[in-house]
Amino acid sequence: MIQEIINNQIEKIKLRSRRYRHIKKVGDHLVYMHWRLADKAMKIHTLKGRELNIHVKAMILMSSRIDDYKRYINLITFMQR
Repeated sequence: MIQEIINNQIEKIKLRSRRYRHIKKVGDHLVYMHWRLADKAMKIHTLKGRELNIHVKAMILMSSRIDDYKRYINLITFMQR
């Protein structure tokens, strides 16, 4: 009986730890994507024509992925409470 209670507590701690690590990895990837977007924005003044259009489309896709990651982070942190 006592061993079951202890095992349940250990499993809850492991679950919290896995969830925390997952949230941290997703957050780190989100920061990395922000850095990449900022780097792309700094290089945009050197481009013209078709290269500029391709670069802008890539930036738009990256910013939409950033929004998706933000929504996901909000969702999993809300579920955690």
